[in-house]
Amino acid sequence: MEEREFTDCEEMGEQPKQQESETVPPVRIQKKRKFTLRGCFLAKLLAFLMFMLGAAAAIAGGVCCIIAIDSGMYRNDYEFSAMELLRGEAYRFGEQILPWVIYDEKEPLESLLSNNALEAELGYIPDPDGGEVEWVWSSYSHPKELEGHKYADAYIYLPDKDTLENASSKKFEGWRGEYAIVRVYFDLTFPVHNQAWQIYESARLLYLYRYECIGVTLLGAGLALIMFFFLLGSVGHRNGKEGIQPSAFRVISFDLLTVLTAGAVLSVGLVGSELIYNAFGAEESLLEIVLICAYILFCAVIGMLYLMEFANRVKEGRWWRHTIVYSVLTFCFRLLKRLAGVVFQSARRVSMIRVTLLVTLGITFCEFVGIVGFDRDAVAVFWLIEKFFLLPFIFYLAYCCKKLFYAGKQLAEGKENYRVDTARMIGSLKEHGENLNNISEGIGKAVDARMRSERLKTELITNVSHDIKTPLTSIINYATLISEMETGNEQLDEYSDVLVRQSNRLKKLLEDLVEASKASTGNLEVQMGRCDVGVLLTQAVGEYETRMTEKGLEIRSTIPEEPVFIQADGRHLWRVFDNLMNNILKYAQENSRVYLSLDRKEGRVEVIFRNMSKYPLDISAEELEERFARGDKSRHLEGNGLGLSIAKSLTELQKGTFEIIVDGDLFKVVLTFPADAE
Repeated sequence: MEEREFTDCEEMGEQPKQQESETVPPVRIQKKRKFTLRGCFLAKLLAFLMFMLGAAAAIAGGVCCIIAIDSGMYRNDYEFSAMELLRGEAYRFGEQILPWVIYDEKEPLESLLSNNALEAELGYIPDPDGGEVEWVWSSYSHPKELEGHKYADAYIYLPDKDTLENASSKKFEGWRGEYAIVRVYFDLTFPVHNQAWQIYESARLLYLYRYECIGVTLLGAGLALIMFFFLLGSVGHRNGKEGIQPSAFRVISFDLLTVLTAGAVLSVGLVGSELIYNAFGAEESLLEIVLICAYILFCAVIGMLYLMEFANRVKEGRWWRHTIVYSVLTFCFRLLKRLAGVVFQSARRVSMIRVTLLVTLGITFCEFVGIVGFDRDAVAVFWLIEKFFLLPFIFYLAYCCKKLFYAGKQLAEGKENYRVDTARMIGSLKEHGENLNNISEGIGKAVDARMRSERLKTELITNVSHDIKTPLTSIINYATLISEMETGNEQLDEYSDVLVRQSNRLKKLLEDLVEASKASTGNLEVQMGRCDVGVLLTQAVGEYETRMTEKGLEIRSTIPEEPVFIQADGRHLWRVFDNLMNNILKYAQENSRVYLSLDRKEGRVEVIFRNMSKYPLDISAEELEERFARGDKSRHLEGNGLGLSIAKSLTELQKGTFEIIVDGDLFKVVLTFPADAE
């Protein structure tokens, strides 16, 4: 069995109480921050000191390795390497010896040589390209290698020609060599502990530890590199604090800190080089090498501090914001932005014609200045530069105008959802594009509002008509029953006849109203088929001929003998003809003629109804097409003004056109349908 740990309550036989996690808020336990080396100041200080130690060891060992390589200690014996290092002393003594020899001043020369325990001789090469050395002066009687001495040759440039001609010693007459050879013999016992002795002893020590210098260089460089990465990684971290902490140099802008760091390095280098040159001359010395190593170490320390500050600011994020250059550029950008805003606002108040005129005049003036003030080549270059900037701008304007033109065309075609992309437009072009978008939105809203209104009106008419139709049917039924009863009261019979007639009229009105609403909204079922228009028109003439004759109307119809076919719904087309004939019967002038014509031309079929109105037609054709519009403004005749509206809607449902033409008292209706191929 698995072992199980019991709580105190369970051991006592009690059940542990369930914690009310919903009512008691959880206790937030703060984690104790761990101690880290990268956040410890003493660790960073020790790392920096170790970096300095490693850098100093690497620099010193590296310089010693370079000197050892240059003097050949890794491939030659000790004495050869020592003489290579003493060659610098030979140059220094040669420059001091040469003037005294030329002017034949022996006392200063002997004093110089004796104080340094040296011997020297002077020669020159008559032919710089080759030949033997000709010795003209020697500090000893026989120019040969002395016992216990080693020599080093120094090639010293000769003085100018005038100095040689004025020389006290006649030995230099006719010298034409470019340089003299000063051979300096060093007494390796060094009775005088001078600069040469120091170099010789240093060379001996360097030769003994030449391989150890490589190890010191590598170890120092490795230690400095490790401490370098540790310091860069730990900069900004402090124990007990979260996030990156700013350094003490945070108040100084980064570019100013860069200038100060570079200035300190350059200043120390220039001052040190000047002091070394003035103190030791042009040739190297041990102290000079030490000072150079110290300067390199100084640069390494300053560079380390600079990189630590840079790493700290990079960790903080957006380090470039804390620079003078960024502040100046930001100020200039804001200033230019404000100036551009002022110019843009001023340009917006000026019309496009004035802006175009001003730009054209400005370009013309610049071209005139270029033609007058410069030569032909400069004018050509100026013209090319101008066109280089002008042509893209013209192309941009043409592109924007093309987009605006296309947007206007789309809106004109009824595409109210089309939008113009004004993201890359400027000035009046952008404003015009936004206006087109606003027009599109306005059209869309207006269309939606109108469609919603039409739908509500249609629903209202349909619902109200349905609600009225039920009680109206009862009224008609009971009115019919009353009219059929023999009451013997003439007045009551007259009242019942009026009631029956008016209730039937109201029923007809409701039916027409519902049909008009359905036709206008396209809710009627349309069964398109091949239909002979001539047959239907002939039936309509026969249906209304008797009634029109009673009102003194003469029908004259022009119907071709051959069939004329269209694609239509026969029931709805008959309703159109019926409404138009009924309208003529009600409003045509008595004792006048009614003209009906059917014609086929250019793939279209036209049906025309013409009659003379008995009432003045002081109403437009558009108003006659509306619902409840009547030519009889007194409205004392029967009719509800829905006939023409229903006829128009039914015609359009069958893909035809319905046009009313009013010319004085002439009332004309033109129906047009696409002809059906036989």
